[in-house]
Amino acid sequence: MTYEDRIISLRRRLRDLESAVVAFSGGVDSAVLAAVAHEELGDNMCAATAISPSIPSRDRRSAESLCRDLKIPHIFFETSEFDDPRYTSNPDDRCYYCKHALYEGVSKLASEKGFRHVVEGTNASDLSGHRPGHRASKQRENVVTPLVDAGMTKGDVRRLARELGLSVSEKPSSACLSSRIPSGVKLTKELLGKIDAAEELLRLLGVTQVRVRHNGDTARIEVMPAEFPIVLANREKIENKLQKLGYRFVTLDLSGYRTGGTAG
Repeated sequence: MTYEDRIISLRRRLRDLESAVVAFSGGVDSAVLAAVAHEELGDNMCAATAISPSIPSRDRRSAESLCRDLKIPHIFFETSEFDDPRYTSNPDDRCYYCKHALYEGVSKLASEKGFRHVVEGTNASDLSGHRPGHRASKQRENVVTPLVDAGMTKGDVRRLARELGLSVSEKPSSACLSSRIPSGVKLTKELLGKIDAAEELLRLLGVTQVRVRHNGDTARIEVMPAEFPIVLANREKIENKLQKLGYRFVTLDLSGYRTGGTAG
């Protein structure tokens, strides 16, 4: 199947839903789904973004801005994962409980608004590896994965985002803030807020891809090696800010940014 065939399949899949709420995180995958669903379904869709301590504040702002620019109906809703001790205890399958709460919340919203389905942004490239969050989506009949159904890879999604002129087409991959914390360390709203503030500072200084990994009283900063000079040039500012947030030690990981680099 060619790329063009996959796009046709994606559009047909979304059109056949008749009505849907797109779970919109502010990332590239869900942005593409929101944009295409709006083209195919018009007023029979809306985008919904979760308000949660685990979601970087910048992602929420990005989601709101994109929907405003594209005139996509957009709703914020609150999730309840922090009410579940199975989530806050931070087990290896933490993502399952997070996504379970997400789909519960957005499904309730869809029902209230009269939409038949919930659309989520897993793509074909995401299916390999440890994906407990995807398991949660498969347990709800109303939750669909159009990118997977159409065989769309991450490369396909970014290509389509560029073709659609989406502002997030080159946005670096993101992940929930809980992924910065080692498994078994209790998750709190305060801890995630501290990490969010630390990463926001680094982005304001010009870093494009960053993770601040929490390890007790140590904050381990991961950025792309090409952006090490930004961190080093602002060393005192970064150290002062993170120490005010409660970290005793602030380190720069010489291996650079990498996925799955949770502190341990």
